Amino acid sequence: MLHNEARELLVRGYEASHDAKGIARAYSVSKWTVYRLAEQKRKPGSVTLRTSQ
Repeated sequence: MLHNEARELLVRGYEASHDAKGIARAYSVSKWTVYRLAEQKRKPGSVTLRTSQ
C-alpha cells in the first residue's frame, strides 16, 4: 500500500511522462493502479488514502 506522499509523487510522475508502465515499475504497482490514481486525482482532486467510514 502506498502512502499519501508516494501517491502524489506517482501521479505527478505520470502526468509529466505519461509512461504508466515505467511509473508502475518504479513504484512496484500495476499500471492499472497508476491509471486509477490518475483518474482519482482528476475527479475528486485528491489521491489520499480512503478509509471506510
